[in-house]
Amino acid sequence: MNFRFLGCGNAQISELGHSACVVEFDTDRRLLIDCGFGVSQQYRKQYQCLPDAIFITHVHLDHIGGLEQLMFSNWFGEKKLIKLFVPVTIISLLHQRIASLDNQLAEGGTNFWEAFQLIPVSDSFWLHGFKFQVFQNRHHAPAFCFGLSLPGRFLFTGDTKPIPETIIHHASQGEIIFHDLSLQKQPSHSYLDEVMTYPEAVLKRIWFYHLDSAESIAKLRKMGLNCVAPNQLFNLYGNDVHFWLQSNVSSEQILREPCTD
Repeated sequence: MNFRFLGCGNAQISELGHSACVVEFDTDRRLLIDCGFGVSQQYRKQYQCLPDAIFITHVHLDHIGGLEQLMFSNWFGEKKLIKLFVPVTIISLLHQRIASLDNQLAEGGTNFWEAFQLIPVSDSFWLHGFKFQVFQNRHHAPAFCFGLSLPGRFLFTGDTKPIPETIIHHASQGEIIFHDLSLQKQPSHSYLDEVMTYPEAVLKRIWFYHLDSAESIAKLRKMGLNCVAPNQLFNLYGNDVHFWLQSNVSSEQILREPCTD
């Protein structure tokens, strides 16, 4: 099983791409996490097909803005039913933001949801024989944003403030942790001083994403922190995690100073 970041930046940065990642079960079965602007094109470029399954963490447009384009591509292309796993508390918000138009296509005659199989989720869901755990995090408001974990493999926080109690509960088996981080103090994302309060043993397992520039990534790596680069691939073998860079970011700072802790 692999875990690949198609993009690892925040909503304002194009160089790193909007944060979106893919759980690769094998060469033909995958789960995309979030689909912001441009993500469907990145996915097609990487895998030469449209995604079969998507988990949505929350409904900010840098995480769902690519769903409409994906619907168009699917309707005029493969015409397959894409599984869309959505936490139950944000389904109505997702519909309002993306799917509520009367005329999704100029030709009419179709609805947004005809391209997708909506699967409401609460605490967990099954896909390809694996049971994923869904948890609420701390982003703007209660029950607004959610993270995802696969016991023994990984924990992905989604956009969040620090969630130490959740990490203790959902990542107690040595899982690799992919964690939101910002270098600017703000009420909805984890700030550097805040995450440094995590125990050292937890920090060693964390890879940070959602940063604002390649320079920020290089700065944090000099501090000894693990930071994700675009198109970085992690091999997940139970508690034994291997990774390497396949980054197309031009910044020499990222490519020259990979963190291998």
